[in-house]
Amino acid sequence: MTDYDLTDFFSPEELDKRNFQDVLDADERTREELVEDSFDSKGLEVFNDIRALYSTLNMVNTNFALLTKKRDEFMSHDALYWMKKSGDEMQKFFREYMRLLHNYAASVHTLISHSYTFLDRYEDEKPNLKPEYFEEIGSRDLETKVNLIKQIRHYTQKNWTPPLSANISPTMNEDEKDELYLFLKRDEMLEWNGWDSDVREFLKSLDEDILITELAEEYQEEMNDFYDWFRMFTLSEFYDEIMEYVTAQIILEDRHSHD
Repeated sequence: MTDYDLTDFFSPEELDKRNFQDVLDADERTREELVEDSFDSKGLEVFNDIRALYSTLNMVNTNFALLTKKRDEFMSHDALYWMKKSGDEMQKFFREYMRLLHNYAASVHTLISHSYTFLDRYEDEKPNLKPEYFEEIGSRDLETKVNLIKQIRHYTQKNWTPPLSANISPTMNEDEKDELYLFLKRDEMLEWNGWDSDVREFLKSLDEDILITELAEEYQEEMNDFYDWFRMFTLSEFYDEIMEYVTAQIILEDRHSHD
């Protein structure tokens, strides 16, 4: 898992519009106070929690990339290649694709769970945090899509044979490409009674053949955009605490380099 440092979250300009060097020069904290703010402070606690949350987001993106790679592997061959495969070979491919889909859905579930934990942890200190989070989710119409991905995890756990199929249609025209795609059978998925009502209605609105990787691509783009917003919103909510932590770190590092 990729770790994150300060520069992954903000630049000095994002934290303060004043000249950052002036901020450092005006800092009057003693060395003991700087050490405390750098190694045992609310700013450090918040930053570590944000870093852990965005490490989880990185895991989601990694699992999504693996799922997409498996889809692309299927589409990189022509129809004749797959038509020559035995039933066992196709089932092996399907099982691996479903394993990657489950891992992706599980990581989305983990990300949302970690987000709720973060909101709950700081709700008393920053009462604006949770309402703004859910208002932004609502304005982007993300909740149903999030719930679908999360519940696909439950679905794949409860069903031993998810309705994954492949369309393999060779073309008769050499100027055209074979038609190849992987899909989940919507009607078979709807037979499961574990979907929330909003997710069930969303599933009903989809095509009979659900191109799940394409649906995940759309969701992934929207989710990354949302967490870009959430990163900056959270940093603004904890502006003072993080400024104390960041400036303490920079001052101590600068003094150490001149010792």
